[in-house]
Amino acid sequence: MRIRIKCLTFLIGFLVFLPFFCFYIGNFLSINEDDYLDEEYEVLKSVELISVEQTTKSKLKSKPDNIISKSVLIGYSNADNLTIFSSFTGPKGTTVILSSYGYLNRRVYCRLFDANRKEIYQKAVSVFPEFTIKCSEDASLRPAYVAVTINKKDIPRNMKRMLSQETKTTTSQKKSELTVCLAPLFGESPKVLMLIEFIEYYKLQGADNFIIYSFKSTEETKQLLSFYTNSSTNLEIIRIGNETKCLNRHRCRHEMQLQDCVFRSQYKSDWVVTVDLDERIMPIDEDSTLLSLTRKRRNSKISELRFRCQWTLRYSDVPPGPPQMEHLPMIVWHNTSHVAPQNHTTKSIIRPENVDSMGVHGVQKFTDPKFIVELIEPEVAVVRHYRYVEGWSFFLKEAESFGEFFKFELSTNLSRRIVKQVSMVIASLSSFTG
Repeated sequence: MRIRIKCLTFLIGFLVFLPFFCFYIGNFLSINEDDYLDEEYEVLKSVELISVEQTTKSKLKSKPDNIISKSVLIGYSNADNLTIFSSFTGPKGTTVILSSYGYLNRRVYCRLFDANRKEIYQKAVSVFPEFTIKCSEDASLRPAYVAVTINKKDIPRNMKRMLSQETKTTTSQKKSELTVCLAPLFGESPKVLMLIEFIEYYKLQGADNFIIYSFKSTEETKQLLSFYTNSSTNLEIIRIGNETKCLNRHRCRHEMQLQDCVFRSQYKSDWVVTVDLDERIMPIDEDSTLLSLTRKRRNSKISELRFRCQWTLRYSDVPPGPPQMEHLPMIVWHNTSHVAPQNHTTKSIIRPENVDSMGVHGVQKFTDPKFIVELIEPEVAVVRHYRYVEGWSFFLKEAESFGEFFKFELSTNLSRRIVKQVSMVIASLSSFTG
């Protein structure tokens, strides 16, 4: 009986208190509306594809507009400190790329400053896609500095100078036809020979500009990059600091790098290749080039060329020490898989001005729904992934399911040209490093 009386008393008290509690919360939110009401979000829409190959249409459930798809968020305690990696202002407004992982879909305050560091603009915006903040679409603002804070009244501690996205290029800054963005270099394994092969191969493919991202590099790799920056090769090195902890996931640094590559290349390059160090996008007709492939795409709506992958297995890594020609991966290794299915670990060449969000294996969102993807048939070109097999056995079974492996060799002409280019760099590098 006593228990029933206590329960009844608690229930009556709760019902009496509830209206006051709701009134207090409602009043609090109305006073602080700009701090607690989120901006509207746009759902990522599927990119349109064009291909002569039949593709299976997936049946997607329709989603109402302005509702973001559900995502898994990590706790604030596990998120990186809020810091800016890069910031760009141009014809489409102001965009910030964060160094910080763990803020996807979270709202922050983007704050713009003039050359005297006087605040000229502030807006609550969401980090979407990962690492990316669209601060403003007003191209007339032209800020000199930007900062990002959690709360609107916080003192900015991460102010960053803006990089201008110029739409006009001077004679000394001719617009690139084909830029290559390399995924972040990291780890202690020898990379000098493979990096030389990478750069020289893509130069043969018509690349006239390189953006190399470096997280952790050996002294030998740093010397090579210094050699290239002092040569006639147009090469920019972007350092990635320790701010991006990523819960020890290197892949998320790759995702950050891709967003930076897109906005860094806009208005400066017609097409951009997004690849890893051991990947070579290769025309089947080896007398052709990637540059000729892009020049043939006269339809301005085509904004991504997507290539299917084959794996050429490397059974040992490049040994340490000075680079030696007998270890050149493209010449040494031949055991190659059948081409993977469509949209399985693909890589891309994109028109950066038409891309809003880039993923590791393809564009996630274009700036306008009218832009489309062209699926490149494997009879035209493929990604040859010179994959070191150590720690990769879990995937070999899947690669075998695509079809039989076969012996692939470069044509005599392409082999000779690669060997010649790499040999010349090794000889010059020895003189450069002393």
